[in-house]
Parts: sequence; C-alpha cells; structure tokens
Amino acid sequence: MENRYTEEGIIQCVIEVLISIHKGDELTIQKLCLPDALWKYDHRVGERNIAAANGASGIAAPKAIFRFVRQDYHIKRLDGDHAVVTGNYRIEFPAGVCLKPLYGDYTIVLAGKKAAFVQVETGQEPVLRHRITAVDEAVYNLKESDILYVEALRGHALWHCGNTVVETVDTLTYLETILSEDFVRIHRSFIVNKKNAASIQRCGGRNGIVVMANGDVIPVPYKKYVAARNKLFDSQSR
Repeated sequence: MENRYTEEGIIQCVIEVLISIHKGDELTIQKLCLPDALWKYDHRVGERNIAAANGASGIAAPKAIFRFVRQDYHIKRLDGDHAVVTGNYRIEFPAGVCLKPLYGDYTIVLAGKKAAFVQVETGQEPVLRHRITAVDEAVYNLKESDILYVEALRGHALWHCGNTVVETVDTLTYLETILSEDFVRIHRSFIVNKKNAASIQRCGGRNGIVVMANGDVIPVPYKKYVAARNKLFDSQSR
C-alpha cells in the first residue's frame, strides 16, 4: 500500500479493511489494524470476525459477497500520519442469492498506516448523513436519525441532536430540500424529525405542541395542527 497518505491511498486502505471484515479474513485484518485497535460493529463492542456475526444473523455469508460499492466518504487529516475517515458503502449480491443489498456506514481512524479504531453499522437501508459546517468552522458529520429537529434563529439554523446543538448559516427553506421525507416543517421556524417525535397535542387555546423524544416542546400553529398530526403520526406515513 504505497502512497497510502494520498487521498486515494487512504481510501484504498479503508476499503481493504472493510472488505476483509466482511469476508472474515482475520489474517488481513491483523495486517491492516493495530493489535489494540478498538472495534464497534452494529453496537457490539470488540467484534472482529464480522462475517461470523453476519452469518449468525442471516444477513450475509462471505461467499455471497458479490460487489463492494464505495459511496460517499470524507477524510479529516489529523497531526502526523493520523486521519479520520467516515463514509458509507453498499455490498451487492448475485441475483440467485436473493438478498437485498447490504448498506454500511463507517468511521475508521488510521494511525501509522494501520487502523486504530473501526466502527461499522450495517442494515438493509442506507444510513443518511449530513456533513455541515458550524459558524465557528467546526465540521460535523451528522447521522440523520440522530437529528431531533432544526430551528430557525435570526437567519441561521440550529441543529438539535440530543445534547448537541450546532449552529449553521442555513435557511429552513434550503434544508427542506436536502433533508429526507422523515422531516416535517410544522412551523415557520421548526422542521422536526418525525421518527423522534414522541407526541402531539392541543394545549390551552387552539394551538398545539409536539413533544420530542428528548422532552423538548415545539409549537404548532392552529392552522397547521391537523396537517402536522397526520404527517407525524399517520401510521401510513411511517
């Protein structure tokens, strides 16, 4: 793996790590990773033989892997020869295997030409992420499912993600074009992730509120209440 720390060299290293994981190629994994590398696979900490885990769950077997497709990625170079690589990929299977594509989302930290940290999440649907730049120029790679809601404030947008709030120079009108259909604009100043909405109810007068999974309360104007309720909690919309 010459010239590894060119962009293409870094990505090639990451691809080799991911493919060896899914094939259960322990020898290659040992070659590409530090002995004390930290692992996290589908919320299981310390898992190394990913193919065995896949086979046990019926997701995929190593011999069924047909094609590894690299999709979006982002490289953040750190001091020295360290780099953090995030991205996603797709594994396709032969038609006769009758398996849907397997989507993967990863974060891999490279140190001294080897992986020091590997985190992989897989599923039957692609993981959606948004790479955003905050007003302080910090860059965030947000998983869409972690976004609770986005709030407009004086021409900026506040991304509420659990205990983290990120401020960007965006308008909600623009964000409506890049967020998935899971996001509903229930107020001129709020777009909420319906998968993270806990309840909706009338309160006091004729207006309403949406209570988010973290307990935050979002106002709903009277004229938008019924439409918001239907979009957020209609079983057919989920």
